[in-house]
Amino acid sequence: MKENVDMTVAPSPERLRILLLIRDRKTDDLCHDYLTEQRIELFRAQDLRDLVAIMDGKSAFHGVVADIRFSMKADAELKQLLRRLENIYPFLRVKPDADGTLYGISSLTGPVSLADFLGQCRTFPARPLREEERRDEHISAWLSTTPEFAEREASVSINLSCRGAFFYSARVWAVGAQVWARFPGHDQDFSARVCWCRPWGGKSDGLPGIGVEFQEISESQCALLKAFLRSA
Repeated sequence: MKENVDMTVAPSPERLRILLLIRDRKTDDLCHDYLTEQRIELFRAQDLRDLVAIMDGKSAFHGVVADIRFSMKADAELKQLLRRLENIYPFLRVKPDADGTLYGISSLTGPVSLADFLGQCRTFPARPLREEERRDEHISAWLSTTPEFAEREASVSINLSCRGAFFYSARVWAVGAQVWARFPGHDQDFSARVCWCRPWGGKSDGLPGIGVEFQEISESQCALLKAFLRSA
């Protein structure tokens, strides 16, 4: 998935808000020093209990930085939540290098510096973390760059909510681009904005696809999405 992906949109006017999931002291110190120097607003969670407490829908984040130790010590429930976070936000797994610097693997583009990851976060509208934010729902869909669906790509939702979704896609989408989604067998077409793109063929372990935010959802469209979420 290593291609020249257009991650450029108008810079966010607000201060970046990053959620830190770090247990290793050295990694925490390095991240804290660099991010505070960049005037990043930091939030922390040490365990599952902390994360659940943050799921109040009030604190919005642009991205998540986690260390390897946090993932390795996670139980099944926490690991499931981490997978959800990786599908919702730009997500960076960091580890100190031998020379004392940090390197990481981004959920969007694979190996990346902390500075480049912050650039990815600036293209992502801050999103609150809610208990019901998204659920893993595999619903067949068509994706198109036009509302007429003259050309369309067969897809499937990986996760879904009434606010947005992550759709599998093998093509490269520009962040900020308009996309239309249609669920076969239903007469509702959804207009959405591409919040981030994980392209095919890169070094990230995640599925290729796009995270989208639905726009101008009608009552009938919301009802259809809720029906999908209740079907499991």
